[in-house]
Amino acid sequence: IFDFSLTEDEMKAIEALNKNVRFVELLMWSDHPEYPFHDEY
Repeated sequence: IFDFSLTEDEMKAIEALNKNVRFVELLMWSDHPEYPFHDEY
């Protein structure tokens, strides 16, 4: 299952999926000191 490689085109296709959006922000925990989503992504 781990014996594969991706072509340059496949890597570009995967990178194109990134829209810099979080779908689950868990805002009910946003005041918690260990809440990780204040960081830029």
